[in-house]
Amino acid sequence: MNRAILKFTAMSCFLDRIKVVYVIFMGLVIPVGMKWETLSRGAAESQTFEMFTGSVGVALVLTGLCLGAAGTSTSRSAYSGECLPLIFSRPLTRAEYVVTKWCAIALVCGAITALQNILVAFVGMCFGEVWTVQIIGAQVLERLLDAGILSAAFLATMLARNRILQVFAMAAFYVWLVGQTLPPVSVAGPNLPGLDGVQVAGGQMFFLASHRIGDFLLPGIHVYEAMNALNFPWIELVCYVSTLLVYLFAAVAMTTRRDFFYGTD
Repeated sequence: MNRAILKFTAMSCFLDRIKVVYVIFMGLVIPVGMKWETLSRGAAESQTFEMFTGSVGVALVLTGLCLGAAGTSTSRSAYSGECLPLIFSRPLTRAEYVVTKWCAIALVCGAITALQNILVAFVGMCFGEVWTVQIIGAQVLERLLDAGILSAAFLATMLARNRILQVFAMAAFYVWLVGQTLPPVSVAGPNLPGLDGVQVAGGQMFFLASHRIGDFLLPGIHVYEAMNALNFPWIELVCYVSTLLVYLFAAVAMTTRRDFFYGTD
């Protein structure tokens, strides 16, 4: 990896004050505040709150971090002189460029969401919830893994030159994001007639599409379940690693000389 790109990309995540405020609110203030408010009122936690501290929370933080040079093609920022520190670095390959940017974004996002999970666990312990080191450690590792695959998908999408591919990828992302916060739609008894039936069927299709996108395009690893399973879920690990490598190889393949200045091959 290239140190100059690593430092510059990590630094660029926090150059925009509006972006920093967004990340703090979505990544820390809202989830921790919701946890505190829920427990202080003795209310049951909702599925939406649980998603805020899971892969959806990682996606929301990553969306904020990628609003700028951190996650997009840096050709525009390079022309404005923001990539000047790279002139002092050694020549680099396309793979080194992409992997270094991916590592920087994933580590920053993973660290923020891992801190979020730790704070949520601390709030829970203050109200008598039982949290073990194994549970907290599993959640922290899971957030780092979520940040890894999501940042690779973001990077591949933003480096793509094909606008249709970008539109399709962003549409799929938002279908997945919204569907993850919705409860499953089911109706007891006979099918509803008319418009009500159409609405229920549409909700069921949207929910199903969201989870299919998650299974195929953004697979994750349930770390705590894997740690306590009799048989390690190797299929989850293989799906995660293979999908991650596909995104990184695609990002490298789509990177051109316009994306950075020096020593490309």
